[in-house]
Amino acid sequence: AMALRTTLVSGGDTQRFENSVRTLPATVTFAETRDVRPGDPITATLPAGEKLTDLRIFATNGFTATLLPALRWLMAYPYGCAEQVTSATVLSLLAREILDPKNGASSPEQEDMRKNALEFSAAGLARLKTLQNLDGSFVWWPGTGKGDPSMTAVVLVLLSSLENPEALKSLDAPRALGWLKAQVPEGGSSLGVAITYVESRLKVLGLSPEPGGTLEAMLRFQADWVKAHGTVLDESLFLLALKGFAFDTKPGLDRMAKDFLT
Repeated sequence: AMALRTTLVSGGDTQRFENSVRTLPATVTFAETRDVRPGDPITATLPAGEKLTDLRIFATNGFTATLLPALRWLMAYPYGCAEQVTSATVLSLLAREILDPKNGASSPEQEDMRKNALEFSAAGLARLKTLQNLDGSFVWWPGTGKGDPSMTAVVLVLLSSLENPEALKSLDAPRALGWLKAQVPEGGSSLGVAITYVESRLKVLGLSPEPGGTLEAMLRFQADWVKAHGTVLDESLFLLALKGFAFDTKPGLDRMAKDFLT
């Protein structure tokens, strides 16, 4: 068993945490991706003093070929603050869906990876519940009490990126979003844009009703703010929100959407 010990110093306060580190059954010494034509030999250049004792080849196509090696590493990412827990949990939930048997046959190692994804995603959601207050907000670290708007937004944005609403349901995302909106009444900010994105995803996933009549006015206001002050992330979330609310073809907003993409 492995443990990660963290010491957090903020002002005159010192907090210490110890978290278990999840490990996968096998260790990858190094991995690389290369294109191999039919009949080409596969060779490896090793540093002096090392030798190749085992070689495993995974043949996959398209996006999955790039994603799976990263998923394998990220699934074993050590637990820590709410953002780290959420990042690892989202990747485990994604791996669980990608490697579902209904999507086609998997190699034995991919089957093991999916079993780990099932276990890790369940453990991650259980861990997130310990980081959530009764009002729906999330804290940075266990036992720190008062909810943090930025961390609550991070958790909701990451989980909202999934097509399966299971995780959002288990954490009562509408309640968490309601708390966040009460803390951030101003829409002209990065947090305001994040809130709009989460609202659009909850609507798409059937977890909340269509927003009220002020939605279009808010989107137009945020479009101007994002154009003047927004980061690339703000632009991306805003574009996704427009699409989620089906406002990306509205006159004026459609032109601004095109401007963000160029």
